[in-house]
Amino acid sequence: MKKIKDCFFYATLTFTCLILFFNIIRSVVFTNTDNNFLHYENTVIYFLYSLCVGASFLVFELKKLPSAATRTIHILLNYALMVVFVFGFTGKIKEAGMIFAATFIFIAVYVFCSLVTKGLKKLDKFVKD
Repeated sequence: MKKIKDCFFYATLTFTCLILFFNIIRSVVFTNTDNNFLHYENTVIYFLYSLCVGASFLVFELKKLPSAATRTIHILLNYALMVVFVFGFTGKIKEAGMIFAATFIFIAVYVFCSLVTKGLKKLDKFVKD
C-alpha cells in the first residue's frame, strides 16, 4: 500500500510541477492566449504522463542495484516516457529542432521536480525537528 501511495505522491507532484512549469512558460513567452499548452486534451496527457512517472519511481525499490544504476535507469525511463507521450500521443513533430526543445524541457522539468522534492523533504525534516 505504501508503494502505491508513493507512486501517487510522485505522480501528483510531477503533474503539479508540469502545470506550473507550462503556466510559467505561457505567461513569459506568449502574449496572446492562443496557445495550446493547457487545453483539456493536453492536461489529460500530462496527467497520464505523470502517472507513468510516478510508477517509474518503483525502480528505486530494486535493492540489488547500486544507487547510481537505479537513478540512471529512472532518468532514461522518464526520458523514454517523455518521448512516447510528447511525440507519440501529440504527433506534433514538424522539424528535428523539436526533439532538442523537448529534451531541454525534459531536463528543465526533471531538475525543477527534483528541487521541489528536495525542498519538501527538507521542509518535512525542519517541521519534525
